[in-house]
Parts: sequence; structure tokens; C-alpha cells
Amino acid sequence: MIDVLANAAAARQQFMETVAELRPELHRYCARMTGSVFDGEDVVQDTLAKAWYALAEMVSVPPLRPWLFHIVHNACMDFLRRYENRNVDANADVYDVADRMEAREMEPQQPDDERVETGLNVFASLPPVQHSAFALKDVLGLSLEGTALTMETSVGSVKSTLVRARE
Repeated sequence: MIDVLANAAAARQQFMETVAELRPELHRYCARMTGSVFDGEDVVQDTLAKAWYALAEMVSVPPLRPWLFHIVHNACMDFLRRYENRNVDANADVYDVADRMEAREMEPQQPDDERVETGLNVFASLPPVQHSAFALKDVLGLSLEGTALTMETSVGSVKSTLVRARE
């Protein structure tokens, strides 16, 4: 019994550390999928609460990063189905580009507002599956295998979905 409690405590500690590290990525993904920073935050909060309680009932702890992305993906897809929310806020994460350029220690260039808005509107108009694949692979940088695992599909399906999304 003591071993079980020790394992549960270690799993909870690992969960908290992983969440602290992953939370910004999870929120970015949810905000892009739901079309709102606020709705994205709600989805992340609900997901983390569900994951916390599910973790307490598990015998063995899965790899947390892919497991959390899988749960967040499903929560976002449920959100989109439930509310048929197709209007993505084009300004939800525009300034993320500048942040990434600073992280690379490059001289940030001012994005062309018209091109950025057009690109975000096209991105927002993608069907949810294409939107998700594109966000997971091209925005968050997951591998093809990680994207397929998160979306519960094959790598080939992710590749074809990405081709359609990128067109």
C-alpha cells in the first residue's frame, strides 16, 4: 500500500512539472483551435482537471506530453462540434511570431498586417481536422508520429491532411 501511495505521489509531482512546462503550448493550441484566447483557456483548465483526476485512477502513468495533447485535442474537437464555432479570432496569437523571432535572437521584422490577417483568416477557415493537424505539426512542431498519436489516426492520414491544409 505504501508503494502505491509513493508511486501516486511521484506521478502527481511529474504531472505538475510537465504541466508547468507544457501549459503555454497547450493554451496556444487550444486558443488557435477554439478561435478565442478565453475559450482556449477554458478548454485547457477543463482538460487539466480531467487529466488530474484520471491520473489518480491509473495503475501506470502514460507518457504525459502525448497523453495531455491527446486529451486537449479531443476537448477542442468536442468544443468545435458542440458550438459549431467556425469563427476564429484572427488576432488571437498574432504577436507570437515576434516572440519566436526574439527567441532566435534575430532582428524582428514588422509583419505585413494585411498578409498576417489574410493568413490567419485562411487558417481559421480550415475544417477542424486540417486545422488541428496544421496547428500540431506546423505551429507547435510535433512530429508526424506525435501528431498522428494525438489525433488518433495514421501518419499517412496526417500527411494527406497536412497537404490539403497547406494548399
